[in-house]
Amino acid sequence: MQTFAFLADQPGVGAPAGSLAVPDLRRWRIKGYEKILIFYHYDDHNLYLIRILHGARDLDSLLDDEHEFSE
Repeated sequence: MQTFAFLADQPGVGAPAGSLAVPDLRRWRIKGYEKILIFYHYDDHNLYLIRILHGARDLDSLLDDEHEFSE
């Protein structure tokens, strides 16, 4: 919960994730679980949690699949 509160206060801290499906997607690691990545994007009013994934997965194929984000 501490990580999500931090991101809500400082959403620009995450590194760009380079997704084709979500151009402004960012990533951040959960403290204490460094292999777990949070993928999100934000606007002026909201933080949108897209995925939480283990860093050993094929992130490029999971994040660039446009069908995954269309529902």
